[in-house]
Amino acid sequence: MKQLFIGFLLCALMSGCATTAYAPNAAEVADAATVYFIRERAEPTAWNLWIYVDEAKLASLADNSHVVVKVKPGKRALALKWPPLAGQKDLKETLSIEPNTTAYYVIAADFSNIRPLGGVLVSDRSMGIAAVTKEEADRVIGQLKH
Repeated sequence: MKQLFIGFLLCALMSGCATTAYAPNAAEVADAATVYFIRERAEPTAWNLWIYVDEAKLASLADNSHVVVKVKPGKRALALKWPPLAGQKDLKETLSIEPNTTAYYVIAADFSNIRPLGGVLVSDRSMGIAAVTKEEADRVIGQLKH
């Protein structure tokens, strides 16, 4: 029974939780842009991806989900971080955020950097991020598994 409980506890700890936004309310950020982060099958799927802008945690994003946050305009340092046990490299980018606009970003598996090494295929990152149009974002959000 003890082994069953420990197994259940480990599964619960390793599985991803629901998407959570930590961003401030829109009324608290003057001229903020609305930013959609859409996670479409970014491995490892069992872990939530943490989204940071300028070192402030904005959201915890489950696989096949999306979150809408407010971001201050200007050049912003984006960091997509995995929990330590996920075993994946984090991704850092710079975003140019225009005031009072809406931006859409899809976070997905990145296969563009795969190369052979010692008889196996390797990549130094597991995900990529791309700006997309509203129409493309709507299409991807509509196809997410809920």
